[in-house]
Amino acid sequence: MKKKDLEEAAGITHYQMYKLANDKDITTDVIGAICTALEVEPNDIMDFIQEIDK
Repeated sequence: MKKKDLEEAAGITHYQMYKLANDKDITTDVIGAICTALEVEPNDIMDFIQEIDK
């Protein structure tokens, strides 16, 4: 699936896709829309990596 196809399927904007593709912060609403479009759960498409303060 191309990014443009996912944008349309999930109903998200090009800017939201840009942020996602460039490791910028996105909202849980965007994650939810993508999960709904792909028929998956959030833990199927992402990992949580805790940052350690140095």
